[in-house]
Amino acid sequence: MMMNKLLTELRRRNIFRVAGVYAVVGWILMQVAGTLENSLNLPDWFDSAITATLLIGFPIAVLLAWAFEMTPEGVKRTETIAEGESVTVKTGRKLDVAILGGLVLVGVMIGWQMLRPVPAPSNTTDIGEQTISAASIAVLPFSDLSPNGDQEYFSDGMAEEILNVLVKVTGLNVASRTSSFGFKGQEALGIPFIAEKLNVRHVLEGSVRKSGETIRITAQLIDAQTDQHLWSETFDRTLTTENIFAIQDEIANAIVDRLGIVIDGKNSGAPVI
Repeated sequence: MMMNKLLTELRRRNIFRVAGVYAVVGWILMQVAGTLENSLNLPDWFDSAITATLLIGFPIAVLLAWAFEMTPEGVKRTETIAEGESVTVKTGRKLDVAILGGLVLVGVMIGWQMLRPVPAPSNTTDIGEQTISAASIAVLPFSDLSPNGDQEYFSDGMAEEILNVLVKVTGLNVASRTSSFGFKGQEALGIPFIAEKLNVRHVLEGSVRKSGETIRITAQLIDAQTDQHLWSETFDRTLTTENIFAIQDEIANAIVDRLGIVIDGKNSGAPVI
């Protein structure tokens, strides 16, 4: 008996209908949130935050439906309304229409998702609204890791020399020096983020260390899509005032030769450097 009375009261106060409307509208909002996250390049936590908000709001909506009733005179507490004055029957009909309309919209969205064409695979990576070619690279400023920190001119020159050689390669998209060097000192942002902003698939970074007359240059090629190293090489040379430019040119060409082998081997359609 108690259970029958409870179910009757829940139906009278339209608790089930309110829960149904909330579920349908909540599902639609979650789909919209996922679409906005991808199209507007919003943070990954955006749709999760919307989902958490909807879950928290569900018991609140049910409690409000139990405690209050919408009347022609406004919102009133259910206990204060005489049984003959209740308009929950009319409200229930409106909720039924809302549920039906929501279900139709859900069906349309599901049908659209199932019937929309799947893009054919290509030699590009889509990030947000950008189309990133596999044959693309940015050269970040090399870091000066010398104990005295006095080799910044050489490390910057090393990166510029490599970039100048790369831009001569036919079919290879190279981010400009101004754009790449704009991320100097911002390595903490992460290679995938920097690559996305520069609209490239690969990133070359490196470092310079000087000890006495010996200088060590390390270069690393990273696939920004997977955030994994494709290749790394270390070059040791004796540095003097007379051979500084010759060393930059020698190492730049050696690195570019290696990049051609790695990029062409890992990404179909990329040019051989």
